Amino acid sequence: MKNKLGILLKNSLTNTYKLRSMTKKKLLLIIGLVAYVFVSIFAVLSNYFGNIYEKLSDINLSNYYLTIIFSLTSIFSLFFTIFSTKNALFENKDNDLLFSLPIKKETILLSRLSSILIYNFVLGLFMIIPGIHVYLTNSEISAQILIVIILLTLFSGVIPTIVASLFGYLIAFVTSKSNRKNMIELLSYVIFIGIYMLVVYNANAILELFVNNPDLLSTILKYVFFPIYLINLSITKHNLLYIVLYVLFNVFIIYLFIILLDKLYYKLIVKLKIEKTSSHFKMKNIDNNSTMMALIKKEIKRYFSSAIYVFNTAFGVIFLIIISIASFFYNSNEILSLIGNGLTLNSFMLVFYLILFVISLSTTTNSSISIERNNFWILRMLPVRTKEIFRAKKSVNLILLIPAILLSLILFTISGYIKINEMLFLAFISVIFSIVIANFGLICNLLFPKFDAPNDTVIVKQSTSSMMGIMFPLIFLIIYIVIINLLQFSQNLVLILTSILFIILLIVTNCILNIWGIKKYRKL
Repeated sequence: MKNKLGILLKNSLTNTYKLRSMTKKKLLLIIGLVAYVFVSIFAVLSNYFGNIYEKLSDINLSNYYLTIIFSLTSIFSLFFTIFSTKNALFENKDNDLLFSLPIKKETILLSRLSSILIYNFVLGLFMIIPGIHVYLTNSEISAQILIVIILLTLFSGVIPTIVASLFGYLIAFVTSKSNRKNMIELLSYVIFIGIYMLVVYNANAILELFVNNPDLLSTILKYVFFPIYLINLSITKHNLLYIVLYVLFNVFIIYLFIILLDKLYYKLIVKLKIEKTSSHFKMKNIDNNSTMMALIKKEIKRYFSSAIYVFNTAFGVIFLIIISIASFFYNSNEILSLIGNGLTLNSFMLVFYLILFVISLSTTTNSSISIERNNFWILRMLPVRTKEIFRAKKSVNLILLIPAILLSLILFTISGYIKINEMLFLAFISVIFSIVIANFGLICNLLFPKFDAPNDTVIVKQSTSSMMGIMFPLIFLIIYIVIINLLQFSQNLVLILTSILFIILLIVTNCILNIWGIKKYRKL
């Protein structure tokens, strides 16, 4: 079993991250992206965790610091994993092949669970390293504490992985009994986000409650969050026995999960592959659409057929609409306090930056070619021009963004955040930037296509093109905003310069896509 498990896990990681075909240029690019993200997160979290440590030290509760850090890490990992476990565990394209081989179902399940666990571990390091850095620079270190920190780091991803997997199983179980699978899955994600945002919004109040009532914190940890309670005991009582119990508890949870799910695993995968259709069939006239309209409908249908695709690209749009509605009840300073501390912007600049960031985070085109996967050859064989295919794929991005942005701008205008002339300027800039982002996403996907992904989650959340399509615009916006703030341009000058810059980017990306992009597409 161990040998087969190792082979399955190795192949899973190799195929997911394309390690065999990793070139030096691609490796350097990925390292650069990861380094940038890590440095940015490290700078922000070091300051945030430093404030937490100071507050705990002031009331002699610094022993709870590591407990809080690893708890926050678990919540962070859970947030980024919970949306992908359903696909990762149950909807891999190699299911038919693997289950036809002489391999135990529990081995297949364990290999997939292990790949999620590794992903969670790496993701958790982005929070653990800044947290431990603050602790090491402010506390006396002993060999026992170092052992505790190492074991906590190694096993930090187990609990969020199991919880996310259970959530994924629950969604898979419910959707297997319905013919509206994507709707149910998407609704589940929205409900989870709502609960998550509610907890984050009240995080300071919850932390203050626990700080003022340490006995209440200890009781809740003991009877509700037992693994965290063991972590706290190992630190406060300086006893390695508790950390050993914590490790054993995590191993037992994995074992229990495999045993309980083993008998249901294959049956659930089979049920998910069954497509239910209505028995009430009615003959309808076939619409006679233009070629362009048929392509757009095809792209929209493919987009909404994947809940993870929709959720990963539409979350920013939903957030923008919520903020625009909230502008009727909160002023700009109150909304800034919800988005992040330490920001000082007037209401216009808040709306301006918010829209730019939402556009850059809501790219559908950076996955629109890879998402075709085995059906890409059909698209290649269609008697249509490549430019029309590109236009259809960009249209999905524009249909997602532009109506929502225009609605938000109208709401911000009515609430008094911006004036009518500012709304018109922002609408113009938003449309131009949306097209630029759609162009850039297609360029990224043409540069790094991924047709052999085991499921949609890998394409949408873990592929090189999806990371590039989000990270590069974010880097560009951050640099641009820093320059604007340093040079202290007037508001009108910012709008003019931004318009000119985006028009130039539009021309450049259009030229790249229409010359290099067409040639690259034909070679795929």
